[in-house]
Amino acid sequence: MRPFLPPAPFRGTLLLRVGVVWAVLRAVALSGMGGLGASIWMTPAQFLAGTPWVVLVLVVAVRIDTERRGEAVFLANLGYGFRHLAGLTAALGLVLDVALAVALAAGAARAGA
Repeated sequence: MRPFLPPAPFRGTLLLRVGVVWAVLRAVALSGMGGLGASIWMTPAQFLAGTPWVVLVLVVAVRIDTERRGEAVFLANLGYGFRHLAGLTAALGLVLDVALAVALAAGAARAGA
């Protein structure tokens, strides 16, 4: 039985790649909100409304990068196909979004107090 996560070198690369792409996507989204005059302090429900789009773009961007580097075929030969990597990418993106939503909610509570 193969482990749930890919081998160590690819696991670290995947985590780094997802983290960087997610940070860029969220920075663009938050700066766009600031440019529209909206406050970045919002409720978690308001923040998480854009999460499906961020996760979708994140999965596509990571898929393109793994294909470009030739890692997708190698990992597929090890038993980690596109659905598996997309699931890991989406799960990490969701975890990062929820963590940021909680941090923004705490910041909003602190700013309002």
